[in-house]
Amino acid sequence: YQIHLDSKIDVSKTKLPTMLLQPIIENAVNHGIFNKHKNGNLSIHFYLEAMQSIKVEIIDDGVGFVNTKQKHKRKLKSSNVLEDRLKFLNQSGLWNISYAREELTPKLIDKGNKATFIITQL
Repeated sequence: YQIHLDSKIDVSKTKLPTMLLQPIIENAVNHGIFNKHKNGNLSIHFYLEAMQSIKVEIIDDGVGFVNTKQKHKRKLKSSNVLEDRLKFLNQSGLWNISYAREELTPKLIDKGNKATFIITQL
């Protein structure tokens, strides 16, 4: 794994909501990378978007969302946990958080995933 931190981010003053990234990172490892036949990679990138806004990208080269869903045939519990956290954090008046995900290489067997958060402290 690799963690990349934008040098423009002041880590002593920057805050992120507790346990927001955890379900996505856990899924990347447990459902994406562990299901590969070869070793996998996980990268987490933190970028300064604006004064109070951080962009976080979580990228893995695992089997992909589609292959994970086919194995489990149900919605993963961590997906529900993330939806609830986003809903409550956005309703709190303290945060504005957007979340998106995409397959990196849809034509390959190991499709990989990219999850992107834009986290703005209000």
